[in-house]
Amino acid sequence: MTAQINDTIKFNNEYFSIVGVAGEPLVTLELFGTESQMHDTFCYRGFYVLYELTGEGLCLRELTMCRWERDYVPIDGVLPTREHEDDDYPTYRNLNIPVPFTGQICLARDFISKSAMSTWDSRHQQRSGRFLISPLKTAGW
Repeated sequence: MTAQINDTIKFNNEYFSIVGVAGEPLVTLELFGTESQMHDTFCYRGFYVLYELTGEGLCLRELTMCRWERDYVPIDGVLPTREHEDDDYPTYRNLNIPVPFTGQICLARDFISKSAMSTWDSRHQQRSGRFLISPLKTAGW
């Protein structure tokens, strides 16, 4: 099985992978009137995102997605750009979209084994070198 690209959160100038969410879903492409298509097994959803957690709350900063037709729609006035002409996953950059979310997010760095993930209990806060689990409530749109 191919490892999946995780969504990422920038928090206190550090980057963490989102490895668990308890609560409402985060961003879905339906919010923007579009959908993605799986291109490869490393990204079954066909998209992945970068969020930033700031004093104002959770914010969508980048969205990378695949559409075979390449008929990308603007998101918040932004069209995606490609690193290379044959890049099948262009990225919407410099987004500043608040993400209303109430729940808990488990963030991790480095390699996290499946057995380590089984110890995640969303009812508790925990901070270590590899996990950060905390209740999160952000303002609505």
